[in-house]
Amino acid sequence: MSKDLLRSSQVITTFGPGAMVDLPDWSVIIGGLDHWDENKRRKIIEHRLLPRLPDPSRGLATPPLHDENPYSNERPGLEVFVFPTWFLTAEGQPSPGHAGRHRRRLVRFGEIDARKRTFEGKPVVPVRFVAACEAGHVEDVDWKLFVHRGAKDCDHPLWLEESGASGDVKETWVCCGCGDERPLYDALGAHAKVLGPCRGRRPWLGPDASEPCDLHKRLLVRTASNAYFPVLISVLSIPQAAPSDLQRLVETHWDDLHQVTSPADLANLLRFNSAVRNTFAGYDETDLLRAIQEMRDQPPSLRPDEFAILKGHVSAPLELADPTALLATEPLDRGQWDPDYRFPQIEKVVLVHRLREVLAQIGFTRFEPVTSNPEGELDLGVRSQKLSNAPWPYPAIELYGEGIFLAFDEKRLRGWMANKTVRERSERLEAGFQQWRKRVPTGHHAFPGVAYVALHTLSHLLLAEIALDCGYPLAALRERIYALPDRDAFGVLVYTASSGSGGTLGGLVEAGKRIGDYLERALERARLCSSDPICAEHDPSLEGVGNPLSGAACHGCVLVPESSCENRNDFLDRALLVETLADKGVALFQDFGGGSARRR
Repeated sequence: MSKDLLRSSQVITTFGPGAMVDLPDWSVIIGGLDHWDENKRRKIIEHRLLPRLPDPSRGLATPPLHDENPYSNERPGLEVFVFPTWFLTAEGQPSPGHAGRHRRRLVRFGEIDARKRTFEGKPVVPVRFVAACEAGHVEDVDWKLFVHRGAKDCDHPLWLEESGASGDVKETWVCCGCGDERPLYDALGAHAKVLGPCRGRRPWLGPDASEPCDLHKRLLVRTASNAYFPVLISVLSIPQAAPSDLQRLVETHWDDLHQVTSPADLANLLRFNSAVRNTFAGYDETDLLRAIQEMRDQPPSLRPDEFAILKGHVSAPLELADPTALLATEPLDRGQWDPDYRFPQIEKVVLVHRLREVLAQIGFTRFEPVTSNPEGELDLGVRSQKLSNAPWPYPAIELYGEGIFLAFDEKRLRGWMANKTVRERSERLEAGFQQWRKRVPTGHHAFPGVAYVALHTLSHLLLAEIALDCGYPLAALRERIYALPDRDAFGVLVYTASSGSGGTLGGLVEAGKRIGDYLERALERARLCSSDPICAEHDPSLEGVGNPLSGAACHGCVLVPESSCENRNDFLDRALLVETLADKGVALFQDFGGGSARRR
């Protein structure tokens, strides 16, 4: 296997267009879709996802697929560009003017021996720092402009000087041979404007690609976790009537048809657009107008449909055994998982023997991620960058797996939400959210509600408990939270999915048959945290608190790997589930006795 090979799922979730990647020999930026080999991409069909794309007419396709033939010399067409183009000599030397500092030479790509990756015989490494803006643009830092605090005609060599071995920005200086120097810390922070106005550079689309931008550049560590956030849309494939040929054509040409709202609009379009007229020549205009309206009247959100089918769909025995089925479910009788009626809050448990998830990338951001609300709709207040110049298909992958679905009793949950102490706790959580919004005005749509926080926390506890003996590592498990009071939909789907056979090993379905034991163990573990009483007493509503988006939640109790969480470990509070050291009378599982679960 090539040392520079990426998995398809990585191209969608981690190393998509515009992402900066450290390869063994170079630091590069992944090229946009214009630089992908379209001949090696495979089309993906998912009719529920198409209407949610910014441009449905582009469709979906996999990243370029690797040829597994060991005798083939062909490589997938995923072009990359060297970035950044500033380098540091790997070996440092004492600073002549500052005791305790070591310095390394800053050089451009054109000054190095690219074949040997050396400068004057010394190995070089890419510089850690680049300049970027909140709109996703990125470029090299203009080090000469920075160190001289403006334009200056100076040809002296540049150096990066550091004290200590931590690499902390506070211990880093940019120095020029002319005697000028400046601490790199001057460029740190969201409001620092010393790097100058953004020039709208988009090197993933080509070396000279740019667009107008009204923001200022910020210092960014290219390997930092906030350097790249893919904007993803995910849906579960659910059984539905197959679309007609007319519906498929409407989806394909939606970019031309989406503004049609009346027979007059349609008549004008067919009159002046020959491509559309020829495509729909064999169809009645009334049927075409109806198909356009049906496309426009798609359900406003993704999650309600999924909840309804997961709760109500019952697969036939033949469907359970069919490896091609998109969804295969089996509801459990209560006597199978809760014979003692310990968890009346949960109405139904469904084993999901087989599921298909389609994950598509429609853009990316830097510094702040695009989040989604409880109904699965993206918050587009954050400015995201496009993946290509031309309208190529959006990159997507198909994931197959299994899971456990828990549907909650809607009446019991609403009764709990109406409790005075729960409302007070909800107000504190929402106050913390509003504080966070002042700091990050482009963040979440709105506070997702106390029901979401409770179900989200329970999901994390179950993920951690089930991972102990289901055969999957915790990082391979994922969640979908259904907390939709307006739709009377409250549920949790714990599942695993992968592009290969790893998501269909059966361990999660087997664990679902013992879900009562896992629930008891998870709730018992939530009572105490190794960081108590600090964790239990955390109040998100206090001014300046470290984590205003969660209540009693930390790495010692409910946080999981970010790959498992749908909301980046935000909106968690174990006090909503069980009594903690600091809160009483708030817990959803108020009558849970605990303490009797057997450790496996």
